[in-house]
Amino acid sequence: MKYLYIFLFLLTLTVSKAQTSCAFVEDTLYLPMTGKTLPASYIEVVTKNNSRIQLFRQGGNYYLRIIATINLYFGKTDVLEIKSGNKSFFSKNTTQLERDKDHGSYTVQVYKNYIATLRDYGITGIKFGAAETRYEGRDTEAVRKMANCFYETINTK
Repeated sequence: MKYLYIFLFLLTLTVSKAQTSCAFVEDTLYLPMTGKTLPASYIEVVTKNNSRIQLFRQGGNYYLRIIATINLYFGKTDVLEIKSGNKSFFSKNTTQLERDKDHGSYTVQVYKNYIATLRDYGITGIKFGAAETRYEGRDTEAVRKMANCFYETINTK
């Protein structure tokens, strides 16, 4: 009986950690395409490889920022392909910015219909130039939940 309680406790911790909070964080968002920093709010998930995927709302605009921990090409500008199942979102002339020596970031403007795609399929991978990073299982599901929360929030306004 004691082992059953321990198992249920560990299962509860695992499930609660995997859930995505729907609480928005107030912050600023740097837009490399304009060189401006604007007040914004976001929600995020942290992936298995410690990358962060964030959805921002700023006024009536929406942005996706991916903070990468692998395939770092600081300062390189190329096409960023964000894969969602068998669908892809392409952002031309995207530059990977250096956050620190272990993290780079991409910021792209997205539209409500793409947030619906993220809600349905999550992110299964990104491709930047020739480098590809895959997201699977729990990461894809966490992005789906985050995008669903985000989508519901922007549709109620």
